[in-house]
Amino acid sequence: MQQMQEIIMNQSASMQDTQKVVEEVIAQIGQIKESTGHLESSRNEVLQAVSELSEIAQGNVDSTKKTYDETEEVVDTFKQVYVSAEQLREIADELVSSIDYFKMQ
Repeated sequence: MQQMQEIIMNQSASMQDTQKVVEEVIAQIGQIKESTGHLESSRNEVLQAVSELSEIAQGNVDSTKKTYDETEEVVDTFKQVYVSAEQLREIADELVSSIDYFKMQ
């Protein structure tokens, strides 16, 4: 009978040890769950930041394209002015030649 009581006491002690281990595991699972929540929050913040940076980059691309197109228009305008100035110089040279023809000697 005493041997039975010792067995029961040992089993009871083992059960208490097992219960402590289970409680520790549950506490660690809670910590893991909390850490996972923090990581999820951080991940969402990073995703939001990346999304905002992507929008800014797209805006920069659009602005750069617009600036490039406007610069091309200015270049074309300067080319036209250059051609017109060259034509005007040729006309002026012809006028000088024509005036020289009518000069009195």
